[in-house]
Amino acid sequence: MKLLVSAMMKYRFAVVAALAGVVLGYSQSGYEREYRILRSQFPQKAHQYLADNLTGIRKTRFYKEVDSTGDNFTARFKRDRLDYDIEFDTDGDVRNIAFRIRQPDLPGESWDSITSYLTTYFTKFRIRTMRQRYTISTVETPEVTLRHALQNLILPTIDYEITLIGKRGKHREGFDMLFDASGKLRWKRKQLPADNDHVLY
Repeated sequence: MKLLVSAMMKYRFAVVAALAGVVLGYSQSGYEREYRILRSQFPQKAHQYLADNLTGIRKTRFYKEVDSTGDNFTARFKRDRLDYDIEFDTDGDVRNIAFRIRQPDLPGESWDSITSYLTTYFTKFRIRTMRQRYTISTVETPEVTLRHALQNLILPTIDYEITLIGKRGKHREGFDMLFDASGKLRWKRKQLPADNDHVLY
């Protein structure tokens, strides 16, 4: 009987240790899942910000993102032939503003630094989207940051957000990565599988 109890205790310890390893693994690299939501599920304060500060936008869609740092909301829309994202926290305050770019839009040195990191980290990768991002700070108002984004200013404070599929060994995984203006990695997060229960058709 003692041997049975001892074996069961070892098994429980192994399971707990394995689960702890999984949790720690996710906390180090982070994770992210995003799904589309209804307009009515988007924070009212964020709706008001869009109405007060933007004109001429179209094809607006609303998303909720759950990641290792918490929840946030994103409005995506088109303006002047560019695809914009504005990210809000759960209170409806602006966190950052971004628009989609392509490789020729990046300064050469920044792109070289980014690709140097990617080719070192992955055996193969395919970039899905790139965005030029302006983060809200304490030194300027959200309205000033929005104006900089709408003017497409290249500032030393901007970041480049890249979504890609990368292969390491035999495994392919989706990642979101953020690089600073010089092309240095700030963080990376694994993308979780899509939650099909939240897909809107």
